[in-house]
Amino acid sequence: MDNILVSVEGWTYYWIDNKTMSWNETRKWCQNHYTDIVMVHNENVTRFLKENVKNRTKSPYYWIGMQKINGTWTWVANGQIMKYQNWATNEPNNNKSNENCVELYTSKTNNNGKWNDDNCQLAKYPLCQKAHCPNDTCTDREDCKEQVSSFTCVCKPGFSGPKCETVVSCDPLSAPLHGRMNCSGLFGNHSFNSNCTFSCAGGYKLNGTAELKCNSSGAWNTPPPSCAAAIVMILFTTKCKYMHGRLSCHFSVVAECFPILFFGGRLMNCSEGHDGIRSACRVQCPPGYLLMGFAEFTCRADGTRKSSFPLICASEEFALFSSVPQI
Repeated sequence: MDNILVSVEGWTYYWIDNKTMSWNETRKWCQNHYTDIVMVHNENVTRFLKENVKNRTKSPYYWIGMQKINGTWTWVANGQIMKYQNWATNEPNNNKSNENCVELYTSKTNNNGKWNDDNCQLAKYPLCQKAHCPNDTCTDREDCKEQVSSFTCVCKPGFSGPKCETVVSCDPLSAPLHGRMNCSGLFGNHSFNSNCTFSCAGGYKLNGTAELKCNSSGAWNTPPPSCAAAIVMILFTTKCKYMHGRLSCHFSVVAECFPILFFGGRLMNCSEGHDGIRSACRVQCPPGYLLMGFAEFTCRADGTRKSSFPLICASEEFALFSSVPQI
């Protein structure tokens, strides 16, 4: 059974008295059902819990949201180091050398409302809190952060300024040569969460990511792409023989339509050109194959190519037989 307590400071507290769990299980349960495991951060909260949480005559009592992290007692809900403290006499004593969590005594003794360090694996009752950030306190560009006895609105990633009015921007992009770009976004074409998509003209292949997004850090998620001219090459082998005085060949395609990028590749070496010619390339075929077509070509500034297409890498056997006149 859940019990609801509302404090004078606006925090809402919840506890159950029919199920026990470890400290880690308690925190997970509190986060799943409310906001987090309770912070007892001042005397007002201590007094309130003493007066309202069910008294118990013996252990187990209630877990609270303090844990020893790197030797320092810390409120896990907001990461603040303990300032207010209400330890029972001779506590914390780390009696069993692994007492890194804290329970709240709720008994009709002098220890009522006091703290005791204990083993985090032991089963105790959950004591949770619900955030006192009102739903309409912060704008849609802000997050409400819980503080001790208060809360504050902080800018979400991607926004800055006293009222989070400034939107993070990324460097403007431009369409690649022989390509197109389309950008859109709620806060502008080159602002936080905007997207830019890229495509290439016919005969060109996109080298890179087709869609970029402006991150909250002010940087695009990946470098912009480029458009590279694609040369379609056909790689095949042949078996030829003379039958009845005529040459007969059977073609077996090894690979077809594989693109060789204009700026370089395993079978192509290119250099940047000048005077209106963008670059010059020389094509080479794999060992055992001969090039059927021009070995060199250039790409003009207007995007047209000076070459013969398609380029064919043929087996040496085919190249030899193709030079023999038919009988």
